Amino acid sequence: MSHDPVSSSWRADPRWRGAPRLDLADAADGCTRLVVVAAHPADAAVGAGGLIARAHEQGMAVYVVQLTAGPPDQHRLGAARAALAELVPDAPLVFLGAEDGRVEAVEGTVTTALVETIGDGRGTLLLAPWPGDGHPDHEAAGRAATVAARRTGARLLHYPVHLWRTRSPEDAPWPQLRGLELAPDELDRKRRAVAAHDARVHPLPDEPLEHLLAAVPAVDDELDVLHREREDPWGVEERWYEHRKRDLTLAVLPRRRFRRALEVGCSRGALAEALATRASATVAVDRSPMAVHLAQQRLGGDPSVTVAEYDVPTAWPAGEFDLVVLSEVGYFLSPADLDLLIERIAGALTDDGVVLLCHWRHPIHGWVLDGPDVHERFRASTLPAEAARYRDRDVEIVVLCHDRNWPDPAH
Repeated sequence: MSHDPVSSSWRADPRWRGAPRLDLADAADGCTRLVVVAAHPADAAVGAGGLIARAHEQGMAVYVVQLTAGPPDQHRLGAARAALAELVPDAPLVFLGAEDGRVEAVEGTVTTALVETIGDGRGTLLLAPWPGDGHPDHEAAGRAATVAARRTGARLLHYPVHLWRTRSPEDAPWPQLRGLELAPDELDRKRRAVAAHDARVHPLPDEPLEHLLAAVPAVDDELDVLHREREDPWGVEERWYEHRKRDLTLAVLPRRRFRRALEVGCSRGALAEALATRASATVAVDRSPMAVHLAQQRLGGDPSVTVAEYDVPTAWPAGEFDLVVLSEVGYFLSPADLDLLIERIAGALTDDGVVLLCHWRHPIHGWVLDGPDVHERFRASTLPAEAARYRDRDVEIVVLCHDRNWPDPAH
């Protein structure tokens, strides 16, 4: 059986050579680090060895996150490290220890590990297998990386490994494919890296062209899935913590009435319903279609409330607001998106506007930020200064408001 990584039908297709070229300097503009996800020991060298070598030559720090060591009787971590040394001497390789063939079973754990590795992703290019590659481990690794890119704000590129053997050119995502022309020394380093693995399965490449896939916009639908699986995922109707938190939120508002309030991340609408008792008009938004559906069911009878699907901060409702509320949502954004959200709020807040933040004080696993991080970023912004704060063991509520707009206790 031939193990040629690229079948002749691909090479014969004019689109193979005609794919738009990838300029790594442009794709990684502003990035100082490359994080490579590999489902199996040979994947990174075979699929993207040339790109990894070039990233190193361009001064990027390279990290490899290895998910499995291959089949139990063929553990090849040593080969993976030897291959990486040919591409990037002394680059760290982090082994997650997933079982070969069962990456999907630990996909959430992989996502969390990638988020913890990347952190604030604004300086990171994330390189991962293509989620449509045709191997379940590759596809699970690609999905986990896609979610991690959304949560961290990292740039994302995919590399195919099995695509060339399992699909025909007619099935290819040609609009996403980009060609990377390898210099002779890059091809030589890739050949040495691949040679560290079993030559019977991974023949040495002779094609000085790698194909990468420009990632589609990163998607993270975990919160939408949560709302679909559980109608009340946070227990807002049953838990005393949630009832008490809503009462505290209303109690710290500095004014009795507001003209137009905005709640970002309204979930099923419990807090928006309470805010509507204090505002002439209320806009409640969420990026989860199911959450919006549940909130519309709850609030559809109140003409003063508008519920809409917005992927904040990329999308933003029109108009000004004299009250903006974020309750337990800020840490579900990447650091870059949170900074953009703060800019959005600053641009939409009226001169007498109030911003109220309410967040869980304990660690949030699987995302970059936690509640204290979110509040500190708001305090450090150009928004009004902190005017009031409530804090207990579990929750902190912060009110940002100009002192001139704080109510006179004599009235």
